[in-house]
Amino acid sequence: LTFSGGPRYAIADRSEGPYGNHRPADHNLYVPKTARDDQGRILVAGTVRPDIGVAGGRGSMLREYYLSDDGRLLQRPLAEVLAAFSESVGTLDDLAKNVVTGQAERTDEGLRLTRGQQVPRVSLPEPADFLADFTVTLDADSVFRLNFRRGGGQKTMQTFEISTLDNHIRLGTIANHSDNTRPVNDRVHQVPVGEPVRVRLFAVGTVLTAFVEDHYTLTMNAVSLENTQLIAEAFQGTVTIRNLTLQQPAEPDRTE
Repeated sequence: LTFSGGPRYAIADRSEGPYGNHRPADHNLYVPKTARDDQGRILVAGTVRPDIGVAGGRGSMLREYYLSDDGRLLQRPLAEVLAAFSESVGTLDDLAKNVVTGQAERTDEGLRLTRGQQVPRVSLPEPADFLADFTVTLDADSVFRLNFRRGGGQKTMQTFEISTLDNHIRLGTIANHSDNTRPVNDRVHQVPVGEPVRVRLFAVGTVLTAFVEDHYTLTMNAVSLENTQLIAEAFQGTVTIRNLTLQQPAEPDRTE
């Protein structure tokens, strides 16, 4: 049972109940609508809130709800959506060649970033719409950030963050120098130390959607920001980016 007024759900063995305690789903997906397709998948879309002080919202990316063996409601991207982002515009090797600050060590395991006097940052040109598909491993007390969609004279940016320092995943405007009135989608998550975590981050227009391990989804509506550079960094500690592909939607075939 999902609730239209907010991203919560409850589970029962029978439709008439009794239902268990409410649990969080996507913290920023409002009035979600569900339907089954001919494959039996539960498809979900809803309204994504905009920044504070901005009227209206945007329709979310269509995604799939499914149940875990222990009764949690999980979310994952649709195969059809993944297939639409078929044009590769960057890889981990490309990222390793573009060091912005600090040092990055390319190893057999991946691209290792360790915080020293400087925050180590590596970058790629950011497409207008993109899918960043990557796996990251964090040491203890570490924070990985992927920054994108900059604006406001470079003082505002959107960030995906995953942390073993406080066991949170976040999506939104979280940099210290940013406008603190902007919303942040924040979820407690027991991030495994030394274990790879897969993230698929979509940016389509103003709607941002991050799928974490095909379990959790964070969604934002980031208005008035432009694409410039996709920047990965070890904000604290040490992180290793093991795989990364940056993809954009393929141009439509207009031939007759």
